Amino acid sequence: MSMHEFGMRIYIEDTDASGIVYHPNYLSYFSRARTEWLCSHGISLQSLLQQEIIFPVCTVEVAYRRPLVMDDEIIVYTDVIEAKKCSMVFLQKIYRKNEPHNLICEAKIKVACVDAALKPKCMPSEILKIIDNIGSQSE
Repeated sequence: MSMHEFGMRIYIEDTDASGIVYHPNYLSYFSRARTEWLCSHGISLQSLLQQEIIFPVCTVEVAYRRPLVMDDEIIVYTDVIEAKKCSMVFLQKIYRKNEPHNLICEAKIKVACVDAALKPKCMPSEILKIIDNIGSQSE
């Protein structure tokens, strides 16, 4: 499957007292990139909420390799590596824009598909079609 790219800049509010990005902020960057992955395929969070579909995070495996600091420009790469009836697993990686070969951080993040009552719900067909189309294009 092809990786989706989402670029952003690191701001002072992202950093701790030592000037390094505070470790939970990487999860926020990954979350934004997953939202942008959906949007890039024509799926809005608003439309999902109207259908009472939400994607809470179930598990996170993170490997922090190098620090980020204020003014770094980064690219977050997002790919779906597994899709099941009621869940998806994303592989996400962060690189500095000007250092595309030095991995900063990577994560494997599993999200569930649930309704407003947090009960499992089948993945929307339009999302499964997107994943199938991406998979068939990369083969």
